[in-house]
Amino acid sequence: MTRMGRSLVMAGALTVAAAALAGCKTTGGGFTPSSVGAADKATFGFVFQDDGNELVARGSWHDGPVNFRIDEAAVMTPSADGCAFSSGTYVSQGADRGTGTFEITLCDSGERGPSDGDTVQINLSSGPYESYYNEGILEGGNLQVKLQ
Repeated sequence: MTRMGRSLVMAGALTVAAAALAGCKTTGGGFTPSSVGAADKATFGFVFQDDGNELVARGSWHDGPVNFRIDEAAVMTPSADGCAFSSGTYVSQGADRGTGTFEITLCDSGERGPSDGDTVQINLSSGPYESYYNEGILEGGNLQVKLQ
């Protein structure tokens, strides 16, 4: 294969990869066990959508005294196993006002309707809720990770 041919193949592969990462939509909500003991469950709802032109990142999390909303996030990065990862900034909604950073992984088991193995993992690495961590299988709700 000529150098020009290899360049065209590489350009095509990069275009396919970029198209696969653009257009990811991750939505859902529900509840999982509390990690702070102040409540019996942590409730949440999220929408992360990238249509290639605009990123929408909205969401909220409530677990006893830990209450925040998503302020800004990076594009959700999907994986082949039905999961998607993002990180960004949250704004506290509780008594401890401020902002911080988060990382979240949402996994869709592929089943329709109420959770049948969907999982969520969230880590707050700075701000008023620094070191808050929760992960688990949804006890109610549903997550959907889709490439558009």
